[in-house]
Amino acid sequence: MEDVKQTQDGKAIIYWHPAFYQAMQLEFQDYLDVLEFRDEAQLSRQPLRIDVLIVKKKEDVKIEKNIGRIFRTYNIIEYKSPEDYLSIKDFMKVYAYAYLLATEKDNEKDIFIEDITISFVVYEYPRKLMEYLKKNRRYEIKESGQGIYLVRGDYIPVQIIKADELSRADNQWLQSLREGLQPDEIKSIIFGVEELKERIDTETYMDVLEKANLKTFEEEISMTGLEKVMVDFGIAAKYEARGEARGEARGRTMGASKVLELVKQGYTPDTIEKMISQDKKTLSQGA
Repeated sequence: MEDVKQTQDGKAIIYWHPAFYQAMQLEFQDYLDVLEFRDEAQLSRQPLRIDVLIVKKKEDVKIEKNIGRIFRTYNIIEYKSPEDYLSIKDFMKVYAYAYLLATEKDNEKDIFIEDITISFVVYEYPRKLMEYLKKNRRYEIKESGQGIYLVRGDYIPVQIIKADELSRADNQWLQSLREGLQPDEIKSIIFGVEELKERIDTETYMDVLEKANLKTFEEEISMTGLEKVMVDFGIAAKYEARGEARGEARGRTMGASKVLELVKQGYTPDTIEKMISQDKKTLSQGA
């Protein structure tokens, strides 16, 4: 485990982008057989990289997912973390990426501008950009769904997705990629990750959520929801509640994701219980 980097005020630096890449796979879990996900896709030979490039492997498949209805063959996704902001220059840069992508080949096949879409995922509403697009570009901005804003007026389909406004029922993974999660939200995520662990790597996603919501993981779950969570989820939640806070204080990451990995490796509940008990004893002696 790498050392946790901190800002000058002592706050842990959270690297949101790797978790966002996994969140996009979670959102499109029903289309894993027809979509290919490319992390930090490189454009040409220059050091220009797209946050996420989603490629439809079967062009005749229609994506019904709310945030993917505009998808064509090549879909550029630009992500702005909760601390970042989508500026006019950012928009221009990603727009240029689309044209650069259209100069390339993919598996010896030409990429055309008509095959490309652009999606921006943000947390802060880009008011200046929206005003610019409407006034200077004469584009129309229309909300096509909860948290999804379509930019009309260009032949490249563009949408701006405000992640924290998305419906939790439809977009749990993107909507949850933030600080301020509640105990019931965290529990729901843990259940969902457990069900999908064989299909999608979610370790980075869970690590980022734990760092971004450490206080809730330590206090809310362990103090207010322990018994119910233990009954519903079993060992992982128990390990989270008993070991996470003290382990984190000693520079160790000992959360639900670690226990899920032990379960995946074939450890029995009794064995993990003994490990938890021993860890609790060790941490108590070192307290």
